[in-house]
Amino acid sequence: MEIIKPNKLRSRPVNKEDLPRVMRDSVEMTRLCGKPLGIRPGAYAIAHCQVTDDDPLRFFVLKSGEIYINPEIISRSGKPVRRPEGCMSFANLRDVSVKRHEHIEVVFIDGIYMRHDGGTFHGLIARIFQHEIDHFDGKNIYNISN
Repeated sequence: MEIIKPNKLRSRPVNKEDLPRVMRDSVEMTRLCGKPLGIRPGAYAIAHCQVTDDDPLRFFVLKSGEIYINPEIISRSGKPVRRPEGCMSFANLRDVSVKRHEHIEVVFIDGIYMRHDGGTFHGLIARIFQHEIDHFDGKNIYNISN
C-alpha cells in the first residue's frame, strides 16, 4: 500500500461487510502515517481514499492508530481560522493557507470498539477531521477555494 493522489471519486460509507477490510487496511495506513514522503516528515492522519482508488471507503486513521469510520460533521462553530496545511497525497508541494472551523461536533463509528460515538473537537484534531472528510468528498487542499 502506498499513498496516492485521491481522485474525484467520492468514498462510499463503510458497512458491516467492509469491517474486515477496514481492520486490515488500517494497520498499513497507520504505518504509512509515520513514513516520511517528499517534504513531509509523516502524516497526522490518512484517509482510505489516499491509499486506494479501487472502492475507497469512508474512514481514516490517525498516526496513533485510532480509526474513525463514516465520520460526519454535524455542526461547526466559531469563526473559521486560516492556517498552513499540507497533505501526504501531494508530498512535494508546500503548505497552503486553508480556512477551517476551530470547533466541530462529529459523529462516527469508533474503529476500536465498533460502536457509534461522537464528540466535540477543537484545534488540530478538528482540522484533521475536516481535512480527511474533504478527501472523502473528492476535495483536497490544492483544489478547494477557501
